[in-house]
Amino acid sequence: HRGYEWWLMQEAKARNPDIKFYGLEWGAPGWFGGGFFSQDNIDYIVHWIQNAKSVYGLTIDYIGGWNENGYTKPWFESLKGALAANALTTKVVAADAFDSWAVATDMKSDPAFSSAVDIVGAHYPCQSQSTDCSGAPGLADALSLGKPLWASEEGSGPYDEGAIAMARAYNRHYIQARITASINWSLVGSWYGNLPFGGVDGLLLAHEPWSGFYAVDREIWATAHTTQF
Repeated sequence: HRGYEWWLMQEAKARNPDIKFYGLEWGAPGWFGGGFFSQDNIDYIVHWIQNAKSVYGLTIDYIGGWNENGYTKPWFESLKGALAANALTTKVVAADAFDSWAVATDMKSDPAFSSAVDIVGAHYPCQSQSTDCSGAPGLADALSLGKPLWASEEGSGPYDEGAIAMARAYNRHYIQARITASINWSLVGSWYGNLPFGGVDGLLLAHEPWSGFYAVDREIWATAHTTQF
């Protein structure tokens, strides 16, 4: 029952019953035997998904691996097997690397690994291509798999001035790379001003929760125009 995320997810689901939930670990508890890519973590993820349903009535639609920290093929294969063994329909996303589709090349040459991954996700997939992301390394392999491609982390711009870059990224993602989802980080700019992303990151600004102030500006509207279309 710790944290605000469960409450936030319930509130989101109440407003839009069709909303999807995606979990991605940035770290793992230190008591795991074998570290992150361990059976302990697979058991932990399965229990987390099960408890989301039993305690909060929430379905976790997608699950990733380790945020921007590489991957091991056997672990993803075991995770997929554990989800199936527990009759969970949660789909697996890999590998959430920064500006890299290298996981797709591994999937292309390894059918067992490919069958364990439902969606190929990359973070900021056009970051190093200033005008055209169609030439991103590994993208051709990703497209050849016939699986959904996601920008599984995108954004990281200010709620107002970041809108132009965000709109450009949405268009380039789909037109040049057939990317059909962009998950924005962070959702709300609630950072203290002296933190690294203070005032410069978030789809909307709400950096004084004690006052009730929030600002909806151009990043929200750029996203709304794209998603409503």
